This record gives sequence, structure tokens and C-alpha cells, in this order.
Amino acid sequence: MNLVYILLAVITTLLVISMLAIFKLREKYIVAWIGLALLVFLFGVFFTQINQITQMLGFKVYSNFLFLFFGICMGILVFQLSLNLSRQEDKIQSLTEEIALIKLRQLNKDE
Repeated sequence: MNLVYILLAVITTLLVISMLAIFKLREKYIVAWIGLALLVFLFGVFFTQINQITQMLGFKVYSNFLFLFFGICMGILVFQLSLNLSRQEDKIQSLTEEIALIKLRQLNKDE
């Protein structure tokens, strides 16, 4: 059992819970962070088993597997955030157009 991973998972979970209370973090992001903390915890608890699996997969060093695994996780997270950003930009664009039309109608009524 690797205590560093377990400690990191506990600290991450506590930070996410405090961010929920203080900053009103959205639930969908909390699930992602708690999931990440759970993965780190599992890596700590099952260190020897995961080390054996990484050697069977052809990784010479355990840290190379972790780097690749969490790199893929971060890539998925960035992709998801990019999708959310695109949706928000589309909503802002349509709301801006609606406001412009409402102002135009208001000007035409005043004339």
C-alpha cells in the first residue's frame, strides 16, 4: 500500500468538498474530481497489483503508466470542458441576438 497516493486522494476529496461549500462548484465537476480521487486511492491501495499489470502491458516503470493514464484522463476532461465552452458560446450568441431584436422592436414602437 502506497500512503502517498492515499493521502493525495484524501486531500483532493477534502478540497472538493470545501470548494462545494465555499464556491458552489457544480455537481458534474464534483463527480469528475471525486472519481479522480477514487482512482488515485485505488492506485495507492492496489499498488503491487497495478504494478504487475503495467509490467505485463510492457511499461518498464510504473510512473510511465501513471503518466499515460492520467494524461488520457486530462485529455478527456479538456475535451468535455471544450464542449461545454462551445455550448455556452452558442447560448451567449443567441441571447445577444434576442436582446438586439428586442431593442430593435422597442425602438420601432417608440417611433
